[in-house]
Amino acid sequence: MKLKNLILFCNFLIVSLICPDYAACFPTIPARIFGEISINNKQLTDTTAQGYTILVTNLSEEPYTPSAEDTDGLEGGLYLIDIPIYDANDQPGGAKPDEQAKIHLFRKGNKTEIISPSGGLIIVGAEGSFTMVTITAVYNLSSYKQVLSGGEQTNKKLIIKTGGGHSSSKLMKVKY
Repeated sequence: MKLKNLILFCNFLIVSLICPDYAACFPTIPARIFGEISINNKQLTDTTAQGYTILVTNLSEEPYTPSAEDTDGLEGGLYLIDIPIYDANDQPGGAKPDEQAKIHLFRKGNKTEIISPSGGLIIVGAEGSFTMVTITAVYNLSSYKQVLSGGEQTNKKLIIKTGGGHSSSKLMKVKY
């Protein structure tokens, strides 16, 4: 028992000498976002999400350091991204809590258009937070003509689900 206590004391002493500010010895805990992804009104699954990359950047579209991305597909139907939190010494390339960030969704290198959250914009949570963000996207939204209020007739409709976890939907007419 004395040997175990001596080892613990030595470890404490070494850590105290190397890092007198004990809290500074540990990296900041990232803010996490997670959720489901729907593309063209079809929810992705663990199987159908292969080849997708989700990336979170600052508003200037510069990646955070370390990178905030999910490249390994979905697990249990959900993506999970750690957004590094800014710390002047530990993570100067991290996000500051409560700042806006932008989500990007790529399939095999081709960008999809995120329509919810609007423009892919989110607010970064506090250190250690978990925030559900349901992503809704379409392929090549720029090639569609959005009709938000009357005026045009079209025979094809795209129903876009909005909101994080809500079952409501919003009807938006698009012309192909």
